[in-house]
Amino acid sequence: MERGNGGLEEKKGNEIELGRRELVQKEKTRKPEGRSRISTKRKTQRRIRVSKKQKGKRKRGKKKNRQQELNNKNETDNPQTEKVLNREELKKEGIFNISSVDLTSNEVQILSKGLTFAPTNRVNPFNLLIDAQKFIRKLTLKRYFMKNDGIIRNYDMKSKEKQLKKKSDFIPKQDKGKGIEAYEKLIMQDLEEMVKKNNKKKRNNCSKEEYEALKSLERNTEIIIKPADKGGGIVIMDKEKYVAECERLLSDKETYKELNRDPINVFKNKLEKMVREAEKEKVITTNESQYILMKYPKLPVFYTIPKIHKSLKDPPGRPIISGIESLTSNLSHFLDTKLQHYVRELPSYLRDSTQILNLLEGVEWKDNMILATLDVRSLYTSIKHDQGIAAISYYLGQDGNMELGMKEFILQGIEFVLHHNYFWFNNKYFLQLCGTAMGTRFAPSYANLFMGYWEREHLKGWEANLSLWRRYIDDIIIVWRGTETDLKEFLNGLNSNDMNLEFDLSYSREKINFLDLELYVKQSKIQSRTYFKSVDVNNYVLASSNHDSAWLKNIPYGQFRRVRKNCSEIGEFEKQAEVITERFQKRGYKPKEIKEAREKTKRLERQQLLVYKDHDQIEGNERFDFITQYNPQSKEIKK
Repeated sequence: MERGNGGLEEKKGNEIELGRRELVQKEKTRKPEGRSRISTKRKTQRRIRVSKKQKGKRKRGKKKNRQQELNNKNETDNPQTEKVLNREELKKEGIFNISSVDLTSNEVQILSKGLTFAPTNRVNPFNLLIDAQKFIRKLTLKRYFMKNDGIIRNYDMKSKEKQLKKKSDFIPKQDKGKGIEAYEKLIMQDLEEMVKKNNKKKRNNCSKEEYEALKSLERNTEIIIKPADKGGGIVIMDKEKYVAECERLLSDKETYKELNRDPINVFKNKLEKMVREAEKEKVITTNESQYILMKYPKLPVFYTIPKIHKSLKDPPGRPIISGIESLTSNLSHFLDTKLQHYVRELPSYLRDSTQILNLLEGVEWKDNMILATLDVRSLYTSIKHDQGIAAISYYLGQDGNMELGMKEFILQGIEFVLHHNYFWFNNKYFLQLCGTAMGTRFAPSYANLFMGYWEREHLKGWEANLSLWRRYIDDIIIVWRGTETDLKEFLNGLNSNDMNLEFDLSYSREKINFLDLELYVKQSKIQSRTYFKSVDVNNYVLASSNHDSAWLKNIPYGQFRRVRKNCSEIGEFEKQAEVITERFQKRGYKPKEIKEAREKTKRLERQQLLVYKDHDQIEGNERFDFITQYNPQSKEIKK
């Protein structure tokens, strides 16, 4: 059987071989046109594939050449892209490099855009969807309260509440309704599609080199970049010198004390005990108690802002403690809401420069008058705790409407904030012993009332000489009636006090600067115009910044409006408007839009700008905005 099978297989093999030879013979005798046609088709396909590759290479080459031409053009047109600029030239751009590190041309280019410049960002899908859910929550709450009460309450929707309370996370899911559910589904689909479609095509407002320079500055641990204390400039310092200045300030043993460890647990327990006791006694509500107590407080951080207007070589630092969401931040906010009422009732209280312009309208200038300003040196850190608390206690004592328990809690709260004002710097913990931190919420009210308490005693006997005495925290404006000798004697008396206060005096019969105003005497009247400091730099937001176009367009109008309000004479407005026009043009704003804003402002009556507008509180029928971080696709979201 095996041999038989082998024979059959051999026979089949011979037949297959014979068939193969016949097919080969037929292929040889086939017409050449057919073979040529097949070959031509294959060659054509190969040529198409090759041409596509070549076309792609040529396209990429053209794109690369165009980008190279653009870079070359930028380097030619912009003097800042030449190698490192002279440091004196940098000052004209508002960049004060007092470090030992030379900046590259690209680093200068990105810094010259200003600290308010926003580079183009990508849409963050996760954050966008979270913002959408918050918006849906607002709509759901609106429907819930309309359904239950027939009115719309301002439930967790207002930025300022009359009664402070912890932010609510209440979501009445069962009251969402089919309409809101359908709307939610649609906007979620639209947002997802928008992210997929638009995130791929974004137009950057910074070059690749500028982005790299930004990262390079961020990685450079040898320098510190800070905004100037005044003028809006950018200061680059050696980190070593910056730390040395901070440590110099912290070495003041009367103001600061170094701690051995983080005191958060001890301080947190003390605060909770104090607040729970007040809640138990019905002094504060449960909502207020929950608001004051921070579950996960952040560590306050100490830093300084360089005062280059005092010294450019070795600028002293203005100490600030960033206490946002720290242990005492909400308690400080609570105290501030209770104290603001007393601040507004102070005889010397000054709300802003608009109020002083209104007050000066009624002053008739006499030959024996002098314009003067006083500046309190380091007010916040100069207030001794016992004297500050005594001042607050005095004003609380004058209030016949507030209950005794609340007065005691306010004093306890102030004492706690002052004696537990700890912070971190350079891997060390510190406690502030004297004064209050500039970063805490109630500091301005506390300082204002302390100064008001001091004024009660130290201004007595000088009323006839003080035609005007108004104070904006630590800046005082005076219209003095009398001689210069009397004025200096008055100053000597002010500096002779037991409340740790020192004053610097400036005076003139012709002109003087106060806040953002330059006040001058003309035709027996006090006139005014905007005060441009010598250290001011052109730091308006660049027109190419990644901000909403409508917001950017409104900036020139806002600045022209401010100057129109400050200038009592139309001629002065025209002069200062010309300065502002030039500044905006240098920052890339369209001449047409600048001109429109300027002409619109010029048509305004100045008296209208000096009138305060009462902003109505948010009513129940307010609109509900979709709030999210601005990005290049924000216009699509608006649709």
